[in-house]
Amino acid sequence: MIIKKEQSAFEALNESTGWLERAAADKHHKMRQFSFSTVETQLNLPSSRMVILRQILPKLRARFYTDRRSRKVQEIQINPKASLLFWDPSKNLQIRLAAECTIHHGNETANEEWNRVQGSARKDYNTVLAPGSPIENPEDAEEWHDPFSEKEFTVIDALPFRIDLLQIRRKGHLALRFQRENPEDEWEGGWIVP
Repeated sequence: MIIKKEQSAFEALNESTGWLERAAADKHHKMRQFSFSTVETQLNLPSSRMVILRQILPKLRARFYTDRRSRKVQEIQINPKASLLFWDPSKNLQIRLAAECTIHHGNETANEEWNRVQGSARKDYNTVLAPGSPIENPEDAEEWHDPFSEKEFTVIDALPFRIDLLQIRRKGHLALRFQRENPEDEWEGGWIVP
């Protein structure tokens, strides 16, 4: 258990956000892969996919990588608000962030992050065809630009304005909600009914 009844609401918040920081640092952490949801504007529906947490930056900004041509980038350009859902089954802890996203492509941030991507991992951002392109056979997707370049590499930063925490327990679940108007504000909130 990460969240306990005996903690103050802000102690529970600090424990939970510390768990996210560990997830970013540990490639085997249960929360390293998370669900990232945007609004698919054509159908006005939520659009969710799994992504890899790369860093937790100051102000709890969550960072991950993607291909510039992916649908999620287009959706963020239209509506920068997104939902991030983290789950650790070993701790029965759910963390949900409502966030405002920033796209980094072809700028200093993207260039610095590209230098962290090593070896064959660069392949993920170098397919000849854009993600989501129709193909006849799975092998048609296995064509990459040579040499690999950062041309399509994109960094997404998601800055939360609301946090929902849920600790699943046999004897009564625990839940908290925190929000802030802008990133410079302190979090406000506390315990809520699960």
